[in-house]
Amino acid sequence: MSSVKQNKLNRKFTKYKNILWEDHKIMTSQDPTEVLVICNLGINDGISSSDIINFFSKYGKIVSASFVPRKSYSFILFDDVQSSEKCYRQINGKLALDNVKKPLYLLFAQSFPPLDNDIFDFSQLPPGATLFKDFLNLDEENEFLTIANESFVGQSTTLKQRKVFHYGYAFLYENNNVDKNNPLPNGLPKICDIIRPRLNEKGYPLLNNPDQLTINLYSPGQGLPPHIDTHSAFEDEILILSLGSDCIMDFRKDSKHIPVILKRRSMLVLAGESRYMWTHGISARKCDILYDVDQGLVNKERDTRISFTLRKILQGECKCYYPSTCDSQMANSFNNEHPSKLEQQFVHQVYDTISDHFSQTRYKPWPKVLNFVQSFPVGSILLDVGCGNGKYFNHNRKIFEIGCDYSHRLTTICKERGFEVLRSDCLYLPFKDNFFDAVISIAVLHHLSTLERRIQAFEEIIRVLKPGGKVLIYVWAKEQKLNNSPSNYLKSGENHVKQSEINSKQFNLKCSVEDTSLRTGVEESSEQKGGRTPGNLPLPVHTNRMEFTQKEQDILVPWKLQRKNIETSTHLRYYHVFQKNELEDICFRCKFKILDSYYDNGNWCVLLTK
Repeated sequence: MSSVKQNKLNRKFTKYKNILWEDHKIMTSQDPTEVLVICNLGINDGISSSDIINFFSKYGKIVSASFVPRKSYSFILFDDVQSSEKCYRQINGKLALDNVKKPLYLLFAQSFPPLDNDIFDFSQLPPGATLFKDFLNLDEENEFLTIANESFVGQSTTLKQRKVFHYGYAFLYENNNVDKNNPLPNGLPKICDIIRPRLNEKGYPLLNNPDQLTINLYSPGQGLPPHIDTHSAFEDEILILSLGSDCIMDFRKDSKHIPVILKRRSMLVLAGESRYMWTHGISARKCDILYDVDQGLVNKERDTRISFTLRKILQGECKCYYPSTCDSQMANSFNNEHPSKLEQQFVHQVYDTISDHFSQTRYKPWPKVLNFVQSFPVGSILLDVGCGNGKYFNHNRKIFEIGCDYSHRLTTICKERGFEVLRSDCLYLPFKDNFFDAVISIAVLHHLSTLERRIQAFEEIIRVLKPGGKVLIYVWAKEQKLNNSPSNYLKSGENHVKQSEINSKQFNLKCSVEDTSLRTGVEESSEQKGGRTPGNLPLPVHTNRMEFTQKEQDILVPWKLQRKNIETSTHLRYYHVFQKNELEDICFRCKFKILDSYYDNGNWCVLLTK
């Protein structure tokens, strides 16, 4: 190697050493150690942790690994120095990975970084959870799988991430609950009768006999979003029987994370805090990193997995000791004394976070709004209250257009597009009285959390509108299906839930005695996407692309933020969905004259004048 290249390489390693010290206070070592630092490869480079483990495990037993979020380096802890030294000699400075088009640079480190919420520590359970390994023998597992196979031959429900079949009571995915007054014709399969006595034998006296069963079928690559099962639907204990394959279930509460390996034939009982307070879910991927006593961390491909989730229907309201996540105790109980704080957290902060992604999805104007904007003559002045990314601007070159929005980032996007906008609160419009010929406010007022604040926004629009001027307002409708015609919002969700008949030959779920290899199965949770997401949320969380339930009017709606090389995150936006005639009632209170009111594809709309 030339001196120039050597000097360049030395500078590169000096940079890596400085980064390790600044980020973790970790010193490197000239002598081989068990800790190997991959200086220029991490999950921020678009490679999965499982791919890294799978590759480096060829050189020896891996005790642990650390993949630092948003960093392009990783740590591997081998079981012995010989393995790390062998890896160093064969890989350092070479093109080692097929899907990584750069040489890998390695360093020995004197210590391994401390792990918060160690993703490879499978020794814990969330409080209240009990795990029974080998709950069934192989013959019993085959009997349960036979029942599952026969169930899926009939009419099953195909969800986005799994197939399900219900006994006792059907789970209603449109409202994350059950119809307690409408049991299914047949009870639970007879084979389920062995579960309660078996738990008693193992020292767990089950409080109630389950009367609802959901059989779940997961294929490799399928997962389940984190959730807490709806409190008001079921009693305390939830039973999860895993069949056919292993899986990792992730439990989270606030910043705490506990991964749990559910081995095939195991039974997990969720009770108390683990049932009511901790979310559980499974990442959608085709393989998992598991710890094997002999091999260390290993990459295991998932196989088809079946789970039996058994629950007892709760009669009446939930009276648990966990009100912060209880739909019965929190229904319509959010704090009206501080509505602006709710909007700040679940509207303003969210839109500033998702603004770029949001703008990419908002480019086509609603036809009737576009017609309204284009109807005004030369010289008219139009105000867009809550203009977002400005998608209603520049469609009528004869008029003057001004926009305002609370989101700093969205107003910046508008300015970058050459539009005249400013940042303001719709409750305090910074404009003169009787100034505008036209005002539009599209999909804005449903983000205001009290009737008083919605009225105040209307009154501000009246104030700045000229006498004889016109206003067009759109708000989200609770009625997403009118005259049996679903809105586009519901139509886009039709692929998420559809009925299908499963060919029995396609899912031959029988297990042979010889098939005892360890595989991570397609995941499960307790297994409905019911309930609410983590934290002390003030309102129920709506399931996207579903009709609003009878109780849902003030809700939180998830927005999945997808960015390149960054893990997908979910953000909750507050909405007050308007019932029929509710928008008109506000207009009458504010002394607007209603020229027209109509329903437009999942929205209630009013055309007004002053």
